[in-house]
Amino acid sequence: MDEISKTFHDLIVEVKIQTADQPQLLERIRKQKEGGLS
Repeated sequence: MDEISKTFHDLIVEVKIQTADQPQLLERIRKQKEGGLS
């Protein structure tokens, strides 16, 4: 796999992980906004 394809693949995997983790991610962001960056 060439470098561009690998980077693109890693990006897709990252997005899939983030999408799967969306509720937890939003919760984490909300907590950070409320409580600073604790």
